[in-house]
Amino acid sequence: MDIVKKLKFWRGLGKIFDTKIGSSISEASRNPINWMVSLAVSTNNDDIPWTPFNKPLSESSLAIISTAGFYLEDDKPFDVDSALGDASYRIIPSDVNSEKLKIAHPHYSHARVKKDINVLFPIDHLRELLNVKVIGRLATNFYSFGFGGNMTKEFIGESNGSAHQLVKELKADEVDYVLMVPA
Repeated sequence: MDIVKKLKFWRGLGKIFDTKIGSSISEASRNPINWMVSLAVSTNNDDIPWTPFNKPLSESSLAIISTAGFYLEDDKPFDVDSALGDASYRIIPSDVNSEKLKIAHPHYSHARVKKDINVLFPIDHLRELLNVKVIGRLATNFYSFGFGGNMTKEFIGESNGSAHQLVKELKADEVDYVLMVPA
């Protein structure tokens, strides 16, 4: 199946999942799929890279990186029509009103996120943790990637890959920890 046909298939599937019945089907299939995945995933934890926390969270800066395709209503949306995908990311100020966030990602149902943005972008919950001093500070900016497709070089290319550019931004903002939120 060529990339255009694959894109049309996933785009259509995403539209189905965005309906009430599609959301119900997605919910009903979750447990069997998770069970099958658990059979296929190794339980050997020796290969998991681990870096222990070296700074208390209450003294640290935290950022969100999401792959849910969030962008500000005034920003350019992700290019969901590109057959190869869009490897760019959007900068989202941590003090943004969450109602100003939009979604450009065709591969998942947006129904739950429309009800509660914190499902895929837990901005309000992090602010609550900040208020009770569990987190030292929120990073100045949070980040969201859109649909990447088959664009490994564009993500991780050493000189200009979007992942490398994002790391520079995180370092400049002196971020200690990142909450990765996959879509």
